[in-house]
Amino acid sequence: MTQVDPCQPRGGIDPARWKRLHEQSLWWLGNYGEQAARDGWGTGDVFGLRVGYERRGGLIDQLENSRALVMEGGRASWRTYGVRFTYAAGAYPDLPAWWRLAARDDSL
Repeated sequence: MTQVDPCQPRGGIDPARWKRLHEQSLWWLGNYGEQAARDGWGTGDVFGLRVGYERRGGLIDQLENSRALVMEGGRASWRTYGVRFTYAAGAYPDLPAWWRLAARDDSL
């Protein structure tokens, strides 16, 4: 993750979204990475993107900038503007990680 430049978006990803994904990923890794690995969360579940479906990919894409996250086993829940969201590990295990998707195709 440290080799991904937050100021140089690739793959046609909007610069603001690219920066948000980068910052949210670093925050999440520092706070939940070890626990999530023990609980079976995969790369696609956490960092995956669905091309053409913004905020419908993995956990990081859906969190936006929320820091009100609770992870218990294979379930994550958070609140954004008073609305509660949940996400389960295994929902999208095959999604490409946002930085890999951008590295593969700079024309997205």
